[in-house]
Amino acid sequence: HLSIRRQRQMCIRDRNGTMSNITYTSPYFTYNGTSSQVSVADNVLLEPGSGDWTMEVWVNQSVLGNDVVLGKFNNGGLSANVSYSIRTTNTTYYTQIGNGIGVVNSTNYTGTIGTWYQLVYVFTNVASNTLQTFVNGVSIGSAAHSLASVLNSVNPLYIGSYNGGEYPQWFDGKIGITRLYDASLTSAQVLQNFNADKSKYGL
Repeated sequence: HLSIRRQRQMCIRDRNGTMSNITYTSPYFTYNGTSSQVSVADNVLLEPGSGDWTMEVWVNQSVLGNDVVLGKFNNGGLSANVSYSIRTTNTTYYTQIGNGIGVVNSTNYTGTIGTWYQLVYVFTNVASNTLQTFVNGVSIGSAAHSLASVLNSVNPLYIGSYNGGEYPQWFDGKIGITRLYDASLTSAQVLQNFNADKSKYGL
C-alpha cells in the first residue's frame, strides 16, 4: 500500500505500481532478495522539489545485506544520482536525500533480523534544514542539511530494488505500509501513525 499524502488538502492519492516476483500476506509484501520489486511510474507527486518531505515505511529484514527498501535514483550509481532512498547496510537502516551534487545521510538505526519497525524520515526544508529519524514513533536523532532542493529524478520509484536492478541491492524481507508526504510530519503525527498501525505488525 503506497500512499502519497497531500498534507495541505488532507486527502490521500494512491499510486499504482507494477509488482514483480512478490508474494502478499496481509498486511505486507514479501521480497525474495534477488528479483522482487514494485515500480511506480515517475509523477510530480513523487518529487519533493524544494519543499518538505516525509517517508514512512514498515519493514522487516530477513537477511543481512546492502539493500534498498525504497528509492528514486537517476542512472549512474553515484551520490549525484540519488534523489531519495531508504537503505540498509547489514541491519543498519538509514536514508539518503540528494540534490544532484551530493547527499545528506540520516541518523543510523541498527535493527534486528526478523523484527518489524516503523521507520519515518522527516526532511524539513522550509522552516529549518533538518533530516529527522523516527523509529517506532520515537525520534532517535536529527541531521542538518544544506540542500536547497531534492533531485528531480526522471526514473520510477522502486520499492525493494536499486533502480529496477541497476545494482544488485535487492531487499530480502517484508515491507508493509509505505507512505510519502509532501510535508514534514510533526512528532505527534508520526506517533499517531505508529499507534494506528502497530497492532497490524504485532507491536
